[in-house]
Parts: sequence; C-alpha cells; structure tokens
Amino acid sequence: MDNFYMPFVDIALYRQTYKGWKISTRKISDQELVLITSGVGKVKINDKTISVKQNDLIYFKPGINHSLWVESEPYMAFYAVHFSFSETNRFLPLPYLSALKNTIKLQKLFEGLKTCYLNPKFLHEWNMSISLQNLIYEILNEMHNQSSPANVKRVQKLLHIIHNNPLEKYTLEGLCKISKLKKSQLVKVFKEITGVTPIKYINNYRLESSKVLLISTDMKIKEVALSSGFSDELYYSRQFKKHFGTSPSQFKLN
Repeated sequence: MDNFYMPFVDIALYRQTYKGWKISTRKISDQELVLITSGVGKVKINDKTISVKQNDLIYFKPGINHSLWVESEPYMAFYAVHFSFSETNRFLPLPYLSALKNTIKLQKLFEGLKTCYLNPKFLHEWNMSISLQNLIYEILNEMHNQSSPANVKRVQKLLHIIHNNPLEKYTLEGLCKISKLKKSQLVKVFKEITGVTPIKYINNYRLESSKVLLISTDMKIKEVALSSGFSDELYYSRQFKKHFGTSPSQFKLN
C-alpha cells in the first residue's frame, strides 16, 4: 500500500457462536476485520441487513452503526481483529463485505495474530503490528487475484488512490485520466462496484472519515470540515445532515 501507516492491534480473537448470540447495535472507535470461518449469520451495517457465510470478510469502520447476530444453524464461527493506524484518518481500500474464494492462508494468519495477542513476548507490539500488516497484505492480495474484468481492476485502483489520498481535489476528468476509462465507462463500472458515482463516493467517503474526527478529537466543526476535504463549513454541515440525518454538532454531542 502506498503511504502505508503502521497499524496497531487492539484486540484479536476467535469466537464460536450459538443460537441467539448477538452483538447489539454499536459504534466502534477503531477498525475491525471479521473473517467468517464456518456457519452463517446476519450483519447489519447502518440500515442494511446482509446474510454472511463461510469465507466472507466484514470490514467495520469507526463510527458506523453495526450489529452481528446468529439466528439458526450452522452457527457462525469467526476470527476478528480490532486495530488502529498511527494516522487517525486512515482506512483500508475494502468494502464493508467481501466474498473471498480461498481463506486457508488468511485463517492461519488470523490464528497467529490471536496467539500473539494472547501470549505477549519480547517486542510484543512490534510483532503484532507486523503480523497484522501481513494479514492486511494477504487480504488485499487475495482480492486482487480474484478474477475481475480489466475495467473493474482499474476502478479498484482508483478506490485505492482515493482512500489513501482523500483530500485531493478530484474531478471526473482527472479520474478518467488516471483510470484510462471514458466517462461513461468509469461511471458505469464505478456504480456497479460502489452503488454511486465517483464524485458522490468521494463525498460520502470524506463524510464517513469526518465522523472519526468528530468522535475522537476536540476539533471545531470548521476544522473537521477542512481536515476532511470540505473548504466550506456550511456546505459540509448540509451534506453531513443529508447523509446521516443529523448535523455534525449534534453528532459530536451524542
């Protein structure tokens, strides 16, 4: 990953669930990766409920409402790791849910990370950070290797650039130049992957990122807006309320 920042492990675990098991709706201040190793379950992210199964990878970002539960057999089992980056406004170029084809290597890496977390030894923090970096690398590599059309890979590269440089002044013309796609092609493939247009996605990504600053810092709304890529505080506040149903100041208070 370009401009990669050191990740730090907060919690690493393995869990076998049972009928009625659930994590009630919550928001987390760090980030979390969950790999389903067997069984089935349900996940709700914001207002969208999705069925999850073996080999599904879930990515929870800070400040996002989510819940996870089990209704029926086979009961879900999963690995999970909570982590943070040395830079607050740093996220992985991953969707909320990915269906992976081969997770044998990933399961071994999750298990190694869990073992390291439960058995601290010399240079424990460094060891966990390196283990997490290996895990993230293999996840991104596995997703890259899964067969996808050339145009999809170009848009995935764009998403990687956007996630790592969210404050850049992007234009549709500039994104077309980077991806080497025509406007109609770019918009079509981008919407197939993300559900929205490129500019809308960038705006939404900045809004999601700004929630982390509202939750974790004492920055004023204007400072949060500027730090999230919005040059106008009023425009930022309007977009935030339109997207989340509440103003930045109300969100910060709650």
